[in-house]
Amino acid sequence: MNLGRITTPLLVVSFLFVSCSSLKQSKKPKRVAKIKEEIKLEEISYKSVSLLIERWPENSKLAANNMLTKYGLPSEATDLHLLWLNKGPFKKIKVNQNEISHNFPIPHTDVIEQMVNYKVPASKVEDIWRFNGSILLDRTRGEMSARCEKEEMNILALNLADEIIMGKMSVPEARLEFARSAQAFVMGNTNQYTNKLNFIPVSEAADADEALDPWARPGLRSRYKKEAQEAQEVIEETKP
Repeated sequence: MNLGRITTPLLVVSFLFVSCSSLKQSKKPKRVAKIKEEIKLEEISYKSVSLLIERWPENSKLAANNMLTKYGLPSEATDLHLLWLNKGPFKKIKVNQNEISHNFPIPHTDVIEQMVNYKVPASKVEDIWRFNGSILLDRTRGEMSARCEKEEMNILALNLADEIIMGKMSVPEARLEFARSAQAFVMGNTNQYTNKLNFIPVSEAADADEALDPWARPGLRSRYKKEAQEAQEVIEETKP
């Protein structure tokens, strides 16, 4: 039997089959993921904001209505968040439609983010992170914010973060006080940590950092310049 005569037709048939399959696949329309565009209100009124948050989760809607009652209409309103600027002691207040699960001190969802200007020393950043994962730090802008389900819990978090930074409390002490104060608040009792901010946010805390010249080390620039010249010489020598 001549295997060569049999193999060749098989290869041709296989090639045609694969080619046809590829053509069929290429004709299929490509699915493009659609990104939902954020809807932003041009004219903000109580009626338009109420309609906007009507289908939000209950916790988010409750938080939004509480902030509307306390601070009035937001500066910005979209279907994903409401934003207030410079209200009370806060630089920004943001109520999000999307809830974030958080288990400290008890399971709940974070929906309100409240921000102040605060310069956190680099040596205290890890302590703040260990204390409460829902405290957010922005060194460049000089901002510290707390995120929880109620304003009082954000005030509590910010006050205890300040206690840690000032060296008045350790991380374990602050976590325990947070749990105690949160439980007391649920029972209808407030204290010096949940009533108001116990520190005055500074007007400016931004830290733009410093420029760094990668060639600043003595002799580094000349060394790389010499290596570049040597490399260029090798290239010239190898040219035909």
